[in-house]
Amino acid sequence: MILAAVSSCSAYYFGVGIYDITGPAADVNMMGYAKLSQNAAGIHLRLFSRAFIIHENRGTRPVLFINLDLGMASELLKIELPDDLTNSKNLQSVRMAWENRIDGRIFIAKGILTDASINRSPESYEMNPAEERVKCVRTYNFAFRFWIGSAVLALF
Repeated sequence: MILAAVSSCSAYYFGVGIYDITGPAADVNMMGYAKLSQNAAGIHLRLFSRAFIIHENRGTRPVLFINLDLGMASELLKIELPDDLTNSKNLQSVRMAWENRIDGRIFIAKGILTDASINRSPESYEMNPAEERVKCVRTYNFAFRFWIGSAVLALF
């Protein structure tokens, strides 16, 4: 869990932006939840671009992370997107994040958050080998670690 808190004496500068990038509901990949003859005819959920900016202080070069709600994007989109990254919809979330930057601090905490989400069906989990299932107290892990070589870089 990483928490950002507003502070007057901080070492970081944060910005967050979100913008609706929903296009027309036509010829949209239905991700396996439809018959092949089915066509998309409406919008169930809107699609968003989310931008996150962080830098160590106002004088340093920021890190930008952009997340687009584009599940199962084709290889063509991955190739063409860098050339078309400057379209107005993609950049709106970045502009919002840049314009709304605030001072903040990063806190790292470790805890257990239960009943918040699940990313697999219990039936699928039970199909894992017994030696894998015994490693977890529950059907999902609570702690994540990022390593570089033999050193722990971060815990989540």
